[in-house]
Amino acid sequence: MSERLHDLESLAALRRFDGPPRAFWSRYVEAVRAWAGGRAAAVLTRRADGAGRWVLLAAAGGVAGFPGGEGESLADRALAEGVADVLRAGGPARTLAVPLVSGEPEHVAVLLVEMAGEPEPLLLARLQLVADTPAQYQDFRKSRRAVDEIEHFANVLDIAAIVRACTRFREAALTLCDQLAARYRCQPVALGWRAGDYVRLQALAQKAGFDRKMELVGRFEAAMEECAARDDETFFPAPPDAAQARAHHELAGALQVAHVASVPLRGRDGAIVGVLLVARETEALAERDVQALRLVGDHVAPLLAAIEESDQWAGAKLKRWGERRARELWSLEHPWAKLGAVLAAIGLAVLFFGKMDYRVEATFILRPDRQALLPAPFDGFVSALHYKVGDQVPAEAAILSLDATELALRVASLRADLARYESEAEKARGENRFAEMRVALAQRDQAQALVGQAEYRLAQASLRAPFAGVLLDDGELGERIGSPVKEGAVVLRLARLDGLYAEVEVSERDVHEIADGARGEIAFASRPDETFPLQVRRIDPVAQARETGAFFPVECAVKAPVQPWWRPGMTGVAKIEAGRRTFFWVLTHRLVDWLHLKLWI
Repeated sequence: MSERLHDLESLAALRRFDGPPRAFWSRYVEAVRAWAGGRAAAVLTRRADGAGRWVLLAAAGGVAGFPGGEGESLADRALAEGVADVLRAGGPARTLAVPLVSGEPEHVAVLLVEMAGEPEPLLLARLQLVADTPAQYQDFRKSRRAVDEIEHFANVLDIAAIVRACTRFREAALTLCDQLAARYRCQPVALGWRAGDYVRLQALAQKAGFDRKMELVGRFEAAMEECAARDDETFFPAPPDAAQARAHHELAGALQVAHVASVPLRGRDGAIVGVLLVARETEALAERDVQALRLVGDHVAPLLAAIEESDQWAGAKLKRWGERRARELWSLEHPWAKLGAVLAAIGLAVLFFGKMDYRVEATFILRPDRQALLPAPFDGFVSALHYKVGDQVPAEAAILSLDATELALRVASLRADLARYESEAEKARGENRFAEMRVALAQRDQAQALVGQAEYRLAQASLRAPFAGVLLDDGELGERIGSPVKEGAVVLRLARLDGLYAEVEVSERDVHEIADGARGEIAFASRPDETFPLQVRRIDPVAQARETGAFFPVECAVKAPVQPWWRPGMTGVAKIEAGRRTFFWVLTHRLVDWLHLKLWI
């Protein structure tokens, strides 16, 4: 009696069974068989309009007692009469048939129970009491599905609201993974995003960052690409009627979990933009969990796509806009690849047939056309410097003064000697000593000459500018005050600014490209934003050697007014026109020349 009561409780519990229909029917026929005390039980089904044959839906205890003809005829009688039973001709076994209320209007179902002996008198009536269990299971399942859908939809709205509040794509991806892991008890949860033909891992639940070189990251991406390639949801273990997912299997082994599922995320145009992957260590993913993931993916994928697009830099946004416009206007597949091929063809044509102005580039130095060297007029010491290096000096202005104290004393001494000789000559004339007078006069003339020489040198104690110009020196002029100078040693250099020219140092490998009269431009190192025109005036026929190689000085006239800030010795870069050349020649002539020299070809 207790066993019957337990079996009846099992039947009653099936009315609120939460599993799939296949599992329900298997448990239902087994519970009915045990409760009725039968040897076997089965459920047959067919279309409600009578089309098609009866199909075995589920069985318990074996189906040997239900031959096709006998089972189908008994099911037909049960539908027509409400209940039916039959006594097997070959033995005492009796089969009872009761129509079921399946809850599916398009199909009808009949419960068959095979008894080993004579059934109880009220067994048929009792079987009719449990005939509505399938319908109640379907009602409960629908109500549960409605509750699940409401719950899932509420979760979807919550997750979408949280993701929408994110402004950066990585932040939104990590938030989505964390929410799914917390709400659906999954670990890990990963989000991959499509990048061209590949799917790249973007976020892992509860992990702010990860190393892309890790082998596990590669397994995640392989599983996601497998899902994207199938264009459908992918599971491990795979359903009985589905092909095995190798990458999912390998990922499950690496994670040491029993269940892995991935759901493709689709954008507004239906194309796959990413993959959502979840795993559980032991508990299998129920159908409602998969539906929840599907709902989340359908609602969140457009949000993620919008955030990802807004989070890109300007170049990526422009590229994506161009791809979209190309597909809209010309329906092109792979527009950037085709555009790249066209641009490459145009680029090659321009490279080999297009020409440009080729200019030889070299350094230059600004030199004066005329300069004066001012030597020391006598041995002495520098007493004063009236101008600094780089100053503009007017004509006839005193630039440097030498100490003339010794010269002034010598002039005074010589003048005293001159007065003495004149006095001696006058005295000798008065005493009629004419020979002594002539000697005194000769000494007076000698003293007069020495006075003139000393006065001339005294007048040369200040070095004056022969013309207006700029003062040049080696940078140590200010330190020479009080220092001795030798007669004839150059003390100052003065250059005129109205005759400046550019001396361009052209390498020997480029000098043959330049012709007399060629034009060009110069830019000073101090002001590279300004350029000035020039013209080749003369090419020095003799090369000068440097550590970096030989070069030819090329004298060029600057075809621009002299600027106030120009100074001799300034340097910069000069570019001299050498004719028109193809782009290919400009890019390769150095390499070709090197090959000629190295390989002698």
